[in-house]
Amino acid sequence: MTFELHKGTNIEVLRRMTPNSVDSVVTDGPYGLSREPDMAEVLRHWLAGDDYDHKASGFMGKGWDSFVPGPAVWREVFRVLKPGGHVFAFSGTRTYDMAVLAMRLAGFEIRDQFAWVYGSGMPKSLDIGKAIDKAAGAEREVVGQRDRYLDGRERQNLGDKNQVYGKGLTANGVADVTAPATAEAATWDGWGTAVKPAWEPIVLARKPFPGTVAANVLKHGTGGLNIDACRIPVDPIADAAQLRTMNRSARDGSDGWGMNSTGADAPQVVRAEGRWPANLLHDGSDGVLAHFPTEAGAVTPVRGTEPSAASVGLITGEYARVPGAFHADAGSAARFFYCAKASTAEREAGLDGLSVQLVGRGCAAAAAAAAAGKTDSHGKGGFNRVQQRRNIHPTVKPIAVGRWLQRMITPPGGTTLDIYVGSGSFGASAILEGFNFIGIDIDDDGEGNPLGYLDIARARCEWAEGEVIRERQRREQELREAAARAAQAGLFEEAV
Repeated sequence: MTFELHKGTNIEVLRRMTPNSVDSVVTDGPYGLSREPDMAEVLRHWLAGDDYDHKASGFMGKGWDSFVPGPAVWREVFRVLKPGGHVFAFSGTRTYDMAVLAMRLAGFEIRDQFAWVYGSGMPKSLDIGKAIDKAAGAEREVVGQRDRYLDGRERQNLGDKNQVYGKGLTANGVADVTAPATAEAATWDGWGTAVKPAWEPIVLARKPFPGTVAANVLKHGTGGLNIDACRIPVDPIADAAQLRTMNRSARDGSDGWGMNSTGADAPQVVRAEGRWPANLLHDGSDGVLAHFPTEAGAVTPVRGTEPSAASVGLITGEYARVPGAFHADAGSAARFFYCAKASTAEREAGLDGLSVQLVGRGCAAAAAAAAAGKTDSHGKGGFNRVQQRRNIHPTVKPIAVGRWLQRMITPPGGTTLDIYVGSGSFGASAILEGFNFIGIDIDDDGEGNPLGYLDIARARCEWAEGEVIRERQRREQELREAAARAAQAGLFEEAV
C-alpha cells in the first residue's frame, strides 16, 4: 500500500505515466459553475482535438474552477486506465451534460449516474427585490431580524472563539430583515435566482475492452463492480419482518434477491448480508432523512385473489391482482441507501502540524477584524462565516464517500487515481481501504502562488497510514487477549 502525490497539471503528470497502469479513478474536479459558455464554440474546440479556454471565474472566484475538464484531460486518463477500468467523477448539476460529453468524446462509455445527497448546501441566490432597490439607489428600511438557523439546521456554537462573522450577521447568528423601498422591488419581493443545492451527480464511466467482462476481469482485474463489498447493511430492527421470512431459494430454483418470492406467505425481500447497492448515497443528515418516507407500506398482504376494476374495453369487468410481497417493516427508507456519515473532525484529522488559517469569503476583512480583537468582520461574507481551519480547501469531500466508491470499482490491492487531489480525501480513503493511490494537483492559484493543498493532502494520507497501523495493532491485541483467555479457560478445566 503506497501513495504518490504529484504537483503539476494533470495532463503533464498523466503523460509521464505508464499506459494501462491504473485500476480505477475517483475524482472531484472543477464543476465549471461560472458564466454560461457558447456551446457551439466549445464543441468546435473539442471536436478539433483541443481544449476550450473559458475566460471566467468559478466557485468562490477560483479561475481553476471556471470550466469542466475537457476531452484532452480525459484522453490521458483513458490512456493510463486499464481496459475495463471505471471512473467515478463528481460534477455540478447544471454542468453535468458538458462534463459527461467531454468523457464520451475521450472514448469512455457512460455506465450510470450516481447521486450524492447531502444536507449542508447553502443557497447562492440573488435577491431580486434587493437588486432592484440597489439599482435604483434606494435605501431599504430595517424592519426586524431573523435567525439564520430557521431553515431547520441545528444551531451551532455561535460563541466559538474560532469563528468570525461576515457582513449583516451578528455574533448571535441573526441577520437584518429589510423592507422593499420601491414599488418595483415590492412586486418582486421574495424572488431569487437559485434553489438550495442538495445533491451532486457522479458519473460512472468505463474504458471499453474487447471480449467479455469475464475474460477482461481475469486478464486485467477490471470491468466489474464489487457488489457484495458495497452492500447496504440491514437494520435488524426495522427489517425484522423481512428477515424472518428470508429464504435464499427463489420459486424458480435460482439464488435470487430483491422481490423474488417462494410463496405468498414467505416473500424474499432482503438478503441477510445486505441490500444490493443503489446509485444513490447520502450523508444521513436530518435535512436529508426528512425527505425519505417512513411509512411501513401495506397494512395487510396482497395475495392476488382480490378483485380489481378492469380497464376500459375488458369484457370480464374484473381481473385478478398480482401477488405482492408484504413487508410490514418500519423505519426510514433512507436505510435502503448507503449513508456516508463523516465526523466534524474528519477534515482536520492529521493536520496538527499545519498552521491555522482563515477561510471563507471576506477573509481579508475578517483577518483585520480578528487582529483588532473584533468578533464581527464587516467583510463581504453575507451569511458565510469565516472560520479558522488547518484544512483550507473549499470543497472537502467526506472520506467515507471515497471509501465506498473506490471499494466498488477497485480490485483488492489495486491502484486508484485522483487527478484533482485537492485536500486528499480520496487519498486517505484509498489508504484506509488498502489501495495504492496516485494524486495530482497544480497546487497554485494560477499566478504561481502556492495554495498549500498538497501539504494538507500529504498529512491526511499519512494520518490514514497511521490509522491502518493502529487498527492492525488493535486487532492483533484483541487476538492476543482472546488467546490468553482461551489458555486460562483450558488451565481451569484441567484443574477441575
